[in-house]
Amino acid sequence: MRLNRSVVDDARSADLAGLVIRPAREVDVGELLVVWPGSVSQVDRLRRQAAGESIFVLGWLDGAVVARAELKLAGCAAESVQTCFPGVPEINGLDVVDSVQGKGIGTAVIRRLARL
Repeated sequence: MRLNRSVVDDARSADLAGLVIRPAREVDVGELLVVWPGSVSQVDRLRRQAAGESIFVLGWLDGAVVARAELKLAGCAAESVQTCFPGVPEINGLDVVDSVQGKGIGTAVIRRLARL
């Protein structure tokens, strides 16, 4: 599999050569429920992504999902935030698996979303 330049840059910043950050797909829901059990928000995030309202990405390391985040294109739903920052996208639901926290994966996901 050939990685695009932005994914390689993210992996370098995280010092994790095997890190791949890509949009989530419906086929990923089962894996997400294993990593984050009891969370049905993945289905809602995928639905918003399909409707063009957001971009839901996953971070994969050595074939396992280790991070997730959603970029809500319309911004935060809170009126007070919309008043101060109208139309500014919101990064929502950033999660990194405990066993790989502190390695720069969350930072790599944020950098990737900031370039979208």
